[in-house]
Amino acid sequence: MALVLAAAGAVTVVQFRDAAHEADPDGALRGLTDDITADLVRELVTILPIVLVIAAVAAYLLSRAALRPVDRIRAAAQTLTTTPHPDTDAPLPVPPTDDEIAWLATTLNTMLTRLQRALAHEQQFVADASHELRTPLALLTTELELRCAGPDPPTS
Repeated sequence: MALVLAAAGAVTVVQFRDAAHEADPDGALRGLTDDITADLVRELVTILPIVLVIAAVAAYLLSRAALRPVDRIRAAAQTLTTTPHPDTDAPLPVPPTDDEIAWLATTLNTMLTRLQRALAHEQQFVADASHELRTPLALLTTELELRCAGPDPPTS
C-alpha cells in the first residue's frame, strides 16, 4: 500500500508493507530502508564518476590559470639564460597582483639588477687591469727594441 502526500508543491510518497508477511515486526521499515539504500547506492555509482571527472578537469584548469604568471616568469628567465647577449635591462614580468608570485618576480628583478651592476664593475676592473698591465709592457717593449737596435748614442 502506498500513500501519496502533496503539500506546497512537494510530493512525498510513503509506502507501507504488510508486517504480517515479514519475519520480524519491523519488516516494513527495514524493507523500505533497504530499497532506499539500494537506490542511493545505484545513484551514487552513476553520479560519482561523473562528478570526479568534472572536479579533476576543473582542478587542472584552475591550477593552469593560477600558475600562468609563474610560467611567464620562467619563460622570461629561460630567454635570459639561453640568449648569448640578453637584454638584461628588460626585467622579468611582474604580475599585477599583490601576492607571493609578484613578490618573487620583484625579488628576482632586484637580483638581476645587482648582478648586472656586479658584471659592469667586473668588466671595468678587467679593463683597468688590462690597461695597467699594458702600459709597463709597452714601455719595456720599446726599451728592448731601442737597445736591440744599436748602441746607445753618446751622452754629452
